[in-house]
Amino acid sequence: MHLDTNILLRIATNLPTDQAAACERLLRRAQAGEVDPPLVASNTVSEAVFVLRGRIYSYPREAIAAFIEQLLVSPLRFAELAVIERAVEFYRDHHDDWDDCLLAAYALERGDGTVVSFDRGLDRIPGLRRLEPGAVEEAE
Repeated sequence: MHLDTNILLRIATNLPTDQAAACERLLRRAQAGEVDPPLVASNTVSEAVFVLRGRIYSYPREAIAAFIEQLLVSPLRFAELAVIERAVEFYRDHHDDWDDCLLAAYALERGDGTVVSFDRGLDRIPGLRRLEPGAVEEAE
């Protein structure tokens, strides 16, 4: 089974409390082996970060990073664990845009570590190589 973003949000915010309690029970049952551990896709994590950073919750980046790290050691399974682990490290330590961190993590985990972008903020992410489109054309 896959988890929807609203489940992650209930776990993060504990609101509404009855739904949050149901989510915690599900995690406990997965921990006990009573149900298969739910699967979390990377886009689900991205949507949760977007909502938690937004105007309703306004969670700081550090709190969101800590929440994702907490999820990583929970009974949940992640469709792309290495990518999420690396993205949260970048988000916690180097860059305040989750989607940029996720892109960098994909580039480093699944590619050659190169991203084509005009966004100079990506240069703060260690190990990532950012090329602008003109540089790609010159290299060919």
